[in-house]
Amino acid sequence: MEKNKLSKTNKIQAAESVPELLSDIRRLIVEAKQSVITTVNATQTMLYWHIGKRINQDVLKGERAEYGKQIVLALAGQLSIEFGKGFAEKV
Repeated sequence: MEKNKLSKTNKIQAAESVPELLSDIRRLIVEAKQSVITTVNATQTMLYWHIGKRINQDVLKGERAEYGKQIVLALAGQLSIEFGKGFAEKV
């Protein structure tokens, strides 16, 4: 008999803690998603910076050149085929 009483009490306590538990789990999920978004954005920004730096150093040799636009268009075309729209020419 006493075992059943404890079981009912535990069930009531568990049911009462569900909203708080659910709230905490929601918060953890939202925080994790935000952390992933922040990391992806920072990594993508650094990727684009490194790409620009390589083009500037290797192709343009630190100079501004009209043909640099053509190089960027050619690279954008090849990269967008391989990696998707994120590397397509910006219009």
